[in-house]
Amino acid sequence: MNERDGFTFYRSYLEAAKELPDERRLEFGERAGAGKEDRSKQISKPKTRYAEFVTMTSDEHALLMAKLGEAGVKRCIEILDDYKGSSGKEYVSDYRTIRSWVVKRYEEERARAKSAQTAQGRPGSVGNTQEPSPESVEQEEEKKKRIQSLYLS
Repeated sequence: MNERDGFTFYRSYLEAAKELPDERRLEFGERAGAGKEDRSKQISKPKTRYAEFVTMTSDEHALLMAKLGEAGVKRCIEILDDYKGSSGKEYVSDYRTIRSWVVKRYEEERARAKSAQTAQGRPGSVGNTQEPSPESVEQEEEKKKRIQSLYLS
């Protein structure tokens, strides 16, 4: 606590609460007291193992299913499982980890796959495995003939 020009500056709410009257302190403590100690005392639901290194509750899994669908959730779990397995990293909540960065990585993968798929459909693009249609072959030959005739004349 610092005092400057008649004002009192507190470092935290708990420090300020110590100076409240008893009845206000209890009221304040009930609201502010739900800190880290209370989180650990909360009854946690059993977690289900969805991959070697990924666990979450069935409610969390259902929320992801509603947001991403079955294929999306499977891929996100796979991404996180691979990362945790290769790095040894541990998270407090795999569900929150999936929501924070794994979904972004999954959506980037989908966007890259989609752009690669559209690139394959364009004639002359890299990675195009489709045979050109006879009409486009004829059009290309006509262009070549016109260009040759311009240079030869």
